[in-house]
This record gives sequence, C-alpha cells and structure tokens, in this order.
Amino acid sequence: MGIIKKLTSLALAMTVVIGCGAVVSADSNRLAINSRTFPDSNFRKYVSTNFDLNKDGYISLGERGAQKEINIFNSDIRSVKGVEYLYIYDLNIVGTAVEEIDLTGSISIENVFIQTCGSLRSFTGSMYLNDLEINFCDRLKTIDVSNSKYLKRISLVNDTRLNSTLDLSANRYLNDITVYRCETVDTIKFDPSARPTRVNIQFTPLTSMDLRILDVNKVEYFTVATDGTMRSMTSTGAIINFLWNHRSGNGYRSYENGHYIVIN
Repeated sequence: MGIIKKLTSLALAMTVVIGCGAVVSADSNRLAINSRTFPDSNFRKYVSTNFDLNKDGYISLGERGAQKEINIFNSDIRSVKGVEYLYIYDLNIVGTAVEEIDLTGSISIENVFIQTCGSLRSFTGSMYLNDLEINFCDRLKTIDVSNSKYLKRISLVNDTRLNSTLDLSANRYLNDITVYRCETVDTIKFDPSARPTRVNIQFTPLTSMDLRILDVNKVEYFTVATDGTMRSMTSTGAIINFLWNHRSGNGYRSYENGHYIVIN
C-alpha cells in the first residue's frame, strides 16, 4: 500500500475519468463542479466553498487535495456522491440526512466516522479504508467492506437494523472490532487469517463464533457478551486453555495480565 501503488491507482483513475470525456477536461485535468459530479446541491456548495480555491467552477488536481478531511455536521446534505473525486483522508459525518455513502471509487479515504445519521441505509467502503466507526444510525442495514482490504478497525454502536450477517471475510488485517447493541446481528464472518487483538461484542445476539481468530500471545482485549444466544463456538486447545486461565464466576472474566475476557 506504498506511495508508488497509490500513485499508480491515481493515474489509472484519471485515465478512466478523462477517457469518458464527461466531467474532467483532458487538457487541464480540471473537474467541473456541477450536478453531474456532485448531484446534491448542498454538498456541491460545500465542495465549491472548500475546494475551489480560485472560484472558477472547477477543481484542479491540486485543489482536490486542498483539504485533508471533510467534516459535515447537522446538515441537510442527502448525498456525498462525488466525494470519491477528492483526495481527502478523513470523512466525518454527524447528524446529517445522507441516505447512502458509497466510497468505492475513492483511492484516498482512510478514516470514516459517521454518527446519528438517521436516514443512512447503506455504506460501502473505500479501497484504502483503515478505520470505520458508525454509531447510532438506526436505519442502517447494509455495510459492505469487501473492497476495503486494509481495514484494521471497525466500531459499530447502536446500529439496530443491520442485516443479520456482518461480513468481514475480506478484511484479513482487521485488528480491532467493536459491535455493541447491534440487535439484529447474529453472525459475524471473519477472514480465517485475521488475528484481531481487540474484540468487543456486547448486547448483540450472536449464535456462533469462530474463536480461532484469536492469537493467545497477542490478544489485548476480548469480550463477547450475548445474553445467552450463543449456541456454538469453534476453538483450539490453546484458546480453551487461555480462556480457562482467565475465567471467574459463571463466565470467563478477568483483568489479569492485561486481558479482559467475557463469554456467555
């Protein structure tokens, strides 16, 4: 995921857009700010204000990276389509009427924070997405991170209408996962080679889990509290011994050696 790889991806992306002859001038590589590139009028205004530095109605290659983050708070913006053209690293959206976020075309966005977006129904991650946090989006159903091969952290809190399966099977570098009060999720699919060091799953009705994702020599925090819905677990002898050595009470619970374990 080095700089050469990113520059190559950028060159290919430019070729595709220019080849279509639609929104970018082949002579100047300028991106027009219009209803085709940024369909939502409120987001278009945001882009014009923050990225079109010379106010000519276009965004040059240099201007696309004028800001390293986008922060949208308590806005009437319903779509951020077109954000994939901008070379930002962080996307933060809070209390906004956005209905869908699709970052498939972005080759720069690494960190996404979304909170209290009551109209949001689907999220699709970017290629280089590293950190994803979505909280209190009670209409969100679909999270697609199959394109986000480098995802390291995901945190979902009080997203109460998600599809029953959270698919993380394409995220082999996943290191930190929180799923808290996601009351419709009963299955989480992991990449078999993933070795997260921090797992926090609470008030989420999982029915089964593959504990083989744990590396007992590296785990820092592991909590699974499902209020009795768990029916089966796949494990190994080393993991069973590890959990047994960190048990107390009716479940596995301990702060010993920096580890915190709960399974019920």
